[in-house]
Amino acid sequence: MDEKDRVFYMVWGLVIALIGIAAAVAMMGYGAFSWLILFGGAGVALVIVSGEDNTKFYGGIALILFGVLMYAWLSGANVAWVIIAIVVVIGGLVIWHGLRGEKNE
Repeated sequence: MDEKDRVFYMVWGLVIALIGIAAAVAMMGYGAFSWLILFGGAGVALVIVSGEDNTKFYGGIALILFGVLMYAWLSGANVAWVIIAIVVVIGGLVIWHGLRGEKNE
């Protein structure tokens, strides 16, 4: 089995486990928190295994931010403030990506 295949199966196995955990948490009455567990956990997994792949990294960040947005919306928090915070985080990531620079050697 190739290393990429192992990472693929590992992340999908984690996501399937997170679906079960999120369903159990939702059945206990914490539906908003289950969204954060599912999308936040999948996003963190993608960020960890991303390596040099920007698509996995930013996809993981997007999943984390989506989980935070859904948690805020379903828990009754002020969604406008959460969206502002998400925009600030996205701006910081774009700045970080620009400062990181690409080495074309």
